[in-house]
Amino acid sequence: MTTVGNIYEYLDENYHFNTQESWDNSGLLCGDISSAVTRCLVTLDVTLDAVKEAALLGAQLIISHHPLIFTPVKSIPAGTALHEAIRGGIAVISAHTCFDKADGGTNDTLCGLLGFTQTEISDNGIFRTAQLTSPTTTAKLANHISDALNTSVRYSMPDKAISRVSVCTGAGGDALYKAAACGADCLITGEAKYHEFLDAQAIGLAILAAGHFETEEPAMEALRRRLARDFPEIMFEKFSPAPPISTVMR
Repeated sequence: MTTVGNIYEYLDENYHFNTQESWDNSGLLCGDISSAVTRCLVTLDVTLDAVKEAALLGAQLIISHHPLIFTPVKSIPAGTALHEAIRGGIAVISAHTCFDKADGGTNDTLCGLLGFTQTEISDNGIFRTAQLTSPTTTAKLANHISDALNTSVRYSMPDKAISRVSVCTGAGGDALYKAAACGADCLITGEAKYHEFLDAQAIGLAILAAGHFETEEPAMEALRRRLARDFPEIMFEKFSPAPPISTVMR
């Protein structure tokens, strides 16, 4: 019998919960660690729809990237994702910044999709820095990312020559100074604030923002495949919602 605890230990061994950022909340967030698991749902976010999908699947466990509980919980109203998970006896394990940092995590998955092979681990693993095999420009790199992820890309300094890139999935705009310190010509991330674009431009660093969901979602299918390989007795399903943010193209 495989338990929630067995899967927790596997995730901890491979993605190291103790490496998460101090503000993070990765780990077992609800449920019984001794419960048996025969079905599991893997998802980027523990939304109400994800919990409902897990219940329809008959899953005893949800594994997510973004923590179900992130800020202190003062109440658990009926109809919320947390309430429904508890009511349904569904455990939730979240692996957030520890999964970003780990081998095979969100950053490595994105680098693989973009064809970056000469990568270095930077800033305690929170992002990757890669040397491009062929120099390009920011605009051409933006088109490459858009094609690889099938998404729109916001970017600055379109004509800047790019030979070295830093990659930080999700909300990584605040890593701009660390990317510059690594010798990167640009920072590829999910989202960045307006003033982060301006600050980066002031130090000669381009930013390419391809979407928080879009830069992290591919890693969840990679995680599902690894789990299915190493726990063949469990059925792992991937919850695949539409991106939560739409863009009007002009």
